Amino acid sequence: MKLYGSKTSPYVRLCRLVAERRGLSGEVEFTPVDPYADEAFRKVNPLGRVPALLLADGTALCDSGVIVRYLDTLGGAPSLFEPEGLTRTEVDAHATLAMGVLELGVANFLEGRRPEDERSAHWLARRRTGIEAGLEEMDRIARGLPESAGLADIAFAVACDWLAFRMPDIGWRQHGALSERVLRSLAAAPFEATDPRKA
Repeated sequence: MKLYGSKTSPYVRLCRLVAERRGLSGEVEFTPVDPYADEAFRKVNPLGRVPALLLADGTALCDSGVIVRYLDTLGGAPSLFEPEGLTRTEVDAHATLAMGVLELGVANFLEGRRPEDERSAHWLARRRTGIEAGLEEMDRIARGLPESAGLADIAFAVACDWLAFRMPDIGWRQHGALSERVLRSLAAAPFEATDPRKA
């Protein structure tokens, strides 16, 4: 399998971390690609977006959520969607919340790269409100999570570390339970190996 992506993409990082946790690092070949410049990549994903996972039979999975679910069916490790103490639905809900925060952050980051007179102050403010509310909810959830929360832990850490990387003015560290959990995840070797600052 080939995982196409950018080392700075949080969605790609999520997939790489899931592959590692499932014991699939040797089976998933990471292939760096610039989706904005590499027209040949459109043969893999016509949408020109990363991540994309190309399977041995030529099937391309072109959404991080779909890729994560597929990878979770492989390897011999326990499912990341079913850690002890949480239902699959709970893990899915928690991870989706973190990805929603990330989605709003990415949208604001890209908005901020537009010429100033083309930016929408309304949408920047609305999305920031959503980010802050999402972080508060993630903190509330973190206070009740078991020691290991599977995919939820990975998603929480990926989302918060991307904010620290691209939007450092967002104060997720002020949320004690969330911060403690995320910092513990980020200290692990796989997170250090996929740190976007080292790209």
